[in-house]
Amino acid sequence: MTPHDLRLAWRAPLAEPGYTAIGIVGLGIGTARQHACCCRAMYATHGSTTPASPMSTGCTY
Repeated sequence: MTPHDLRLAWRAPLAEPGYTAIGIVGLGIGTARQHACCCRAMYATHGSTTPASPMSTGCTY
């Protein structure tokens, strides 16, 4: 990236704060939804139990 690119990237949100806010909120919603879907998939495959850690079972590597 050149300094010109950084200046442009800094000026764009200042010139259009509404579009910037919509973009940031959209990214936040998308990230939260992806996290929820991954958690739901983990719960569906593993159930409500968590796997035992090697430390609690006394196994050594």
